[in-house]
Amino acid sequence: MQFSQWLVFCGVALLVTFTPGPAVLMAIANTIGIGARRAFIASLGNAVGLLIVSAAAMAGMGVLLATSATAFTLVKLSGAGYLIYLGLRQWRNRHVPLVPDTDAAPIAPRSTRRLFAQGMGVALTNPKAILFFSALFPQFIRPELPVFDQFAVLTVTF
Repeated sequence: MQFSQWLVFCGVALLVTFTPGPAVLMAIANTIGIGARRAFIASLGNAVGLLIVSAAAMAGMGVLLATSATAFTLVKLSGAGYLIYLGLRQWRNRHVPLVPDTDAAPIAPRSTRRLFAQGMGVALTNPKAILFFSALFPQFIRPELPVFDQFAVLTVTF
């Protein structure tokens, strides 16, 4: 991959990353609710989920989604369903303030496994990430170069 091509990918990745989406909302909610250190675990799960999504895109999921509107709709609906579930769970847990009260008892931390799974679930069902990797990734892959190397560079960059 040429350096100039990589820089263009970086610019596109930054634009996609800065637009609010499920992962950003999860990170903000977790940071407010349980603190930045614990929220990092969910973000790590999100990164692993994004690696899986990008690997699936490289394996041909982009072709599936481009040719099957039903498959894409199912992925979008499962992502929306998961986000609704997370929102309802947060709404039902009204005793958790948006701004932590320093005089209040600390919020019981969620298990590391649950936080990691939450992050992974958000990544695996995020239509924006699926679209990004399946629609845009191929634009930066040069068939004459080793695909795995390009996959690794693009995924780690993102």
